[in-house]
Amino acid sequence: MLFTRLSLAALLAAAGSQPALAGPNSGIIQFEGEVLASTCTISVNGEEASNPVTVTLEDVLIGEVFRKRTDFSIDVADCPSSVRWVYATFKAANGGTVTDGYYLDNLATLNPAKHVWLEFLYLRDGSSSEGWVRLDGQYVPEYVPDYLNLKDGAARMRFIAKYSAPYGGLVTVGSYEGAVEVAFRYN
Repeated sequence: MLFTRLSLAALLAAAGSQPALAGPNSGIIQFEGEVLASTCTISVNGEEASNPVTVTLEDVLIGEVFRKRTDFSIDVADCPSSVRWVYATFKAANGGTVTDGYYLDNLATLNPAKHVWLEFLYLRDGSSSEGWVRLDGQYVPEYVPDYLNLKDGAARMRFIAKYSAPYGGLVTVGSYEGAVEVAFRYN
């Protein structure tokens, strides 16, 4: 390893002592870009994405807890023409934790429901096909909502939040609280 570093340093030193050649094998590369105050505007269920936005889950009877779902959307709009696509990653917020990358643990401290987690699914653009969403901030292509191509500087990401009990145990009545932080990637 040390030899490689020394050889590379010697090669760079020798290259630096050679005269620069001008002619048909040279050229100029120009770079252009733009620094923006904000890339796009974000809203959740039509509400401006202030900090935090609350999505209210339906109250459910214990026997129906796994059949109910809450649909919500995240709209990305007013993007500059240089932004072609967007995707989002999620991770637990407010000191929350995630079990096995997909299940948001219950943070409720006052009468919490037991053996209940929250999972997210996304609806692929233009279809009812669902995909799981990782909630640990990791980028795993199969479990991150698809890159959405922007049309006229905008896109809508559609999601489902639903209760889950992947680890068994008797589900008890009580409250559920959880929070996720969402990060957007653009290109």
